[in-house]
Amino acid sequence: MPFRSIPRHILAFTFVISIALAVISASIQADSGRSLVMLLAQQNRLSMILGTYDAKRGWLGLEGIDKPAQPGDDFTIYTMAGERAQVKVTDDYPSTFNQGPIVWSARTTTWSRDPKEPYALALPGKSPLAGAAAETIDLQSAGLAAEISAYLKKKGLDVPAPLITSAYQIDLSEKRPKATFVTAYSGERDAAKGETENFYALALLLERNGDGWQVYPLAEETSYKPKSQSMSDHKKYYGVLDNYRIIACMDLDGDGIKDLVLHLAKDDGTEVQIFTFKHRYPKQVLSVFRHHFND
Repeated sequence: MPFRSIPRHILAFTFVISIALAVISASIQADSGRSLVMLLAQQNRLSMILGTYDAKRGWLGLEGIDKPAQPGDDFTIYTMAGERAQVKVTDDYPSTFNQGPIVWSARTTTWSRDPKEPYALALPGKSPLAGAAAETIDLQSAGLAAEISAYLKKKGLDVPAPLITSAYQIDLSEKRPKATFVTAYSGERDAAKGETENFYALALLLERNGDGWQVYPLAEETSYKPKSQSMSDHKKYYGVLDNYRIIACMDLDGDGIKDLVLHLAKDDGTEVQIFTFKHRYPKQVLSVFRHHFND
């Protein structure tokens, strides 16, 4: 069979495909070398360093962070609405770790004045990661309330109409069903002696399982105050309820599966936890607590 030269348009097409594959390969390699510092942001301040993710060493606490933000540094703010804003550090002097990285803070340009957005996740740089908005769910959803009520029933609490404080639906990955994240909070009503009361604080992941739901607790506190008990005695046994807020949900470690950042307002301070969802059950990979910080 005589040899025939390959047409030029086919050679050009092959060259373009080769370049595209090389770009994709380089992108994957760059992502596999990801190193990310995560911070808690308030409306005009970076207020806590949460930790880092390093492609070689995995999820790390505060070790390895040798330089906080400097004057003029860019940061991107993420919430459950996705990428929320870009800010700059406005302090006119280099910040240090004199008081430790947990209590370190730095002023930034203001990204929100909405009291409903007190916290966010901050990452160094301009748009370092893609952040898709989660779908909000109606807090008055009868089906969602029934599911939370049934969950509380298993904890020994009879709450026909639980107070749901946030609810989101989001695709964690292609391999998992669409996830529903819910927080619920009863509040700290001072029930008198002679009254019963159900107290609860919940942060839950719900996933469809056939006709029902599989519920995975991320954080929870539940207690029941009987008529015979005073509130002071009840708090002596159970303490003051935490209050949970979902800050952001995005792929922080580059594995194609979104991770969740959860804020826990405690009586004696603030805790922030990060969860991954690589396996069936949620796994907490980072937790940072700052004492006497709950503004």
